[in-house]
Amino acid sequence: MVSKLEKQFKNSKPMLNPSSNQMAMIDPTKKVSVYRNLRDECFSVKQGSKVVFHTKAIALKNVTFRVNENARQRVIAKRRKEVHAYVDGFLCERDSSIVYLREVYYNPYTTSKFTIKGSNEPCESADCCAMVMFLDGPVVAIP
Repeated sequence: MVSKLEKQFKNSKPMLNPSSNQMAMIDPTKKVSVYRNLRDECFSVKQGSKVVFHTKAIALKNVTFRVNENARQRVIAKRRKEVHAYVDGFLCERDSSIVYLREVYYNPYTTSKFTIKGSNEPCESADCCAMVMFLDGPVVAIP
């Protein structure tokens, strides 16, 4: 049986802490796509078609929330998980002066788009967002 630690070492993508220099891993002039990695309990960060790194926390600016509707329908029909929802934007440093008050969530079985928690309004874009993976699950927050 392969231990969780051995699995992590087999994974060729580095797990970066929020304090690590994530900018050094990507081209900062191009957008990244971030999705929740269920197997490794983190966020996977893609640039182009390649996963560049994994992280427990990330900040993005000029954000769009994207759901592939065809893939969402497959998830609903098969009741099987598949990556089909992304947060796209430019990697940035978290601005500590911004207060992130609204949580955004996505559940393919209850909503077709990313949604603002509490108000149930669809959320398609934001100036910035902070994404953090906690023990009880991820939080995506916007100002």
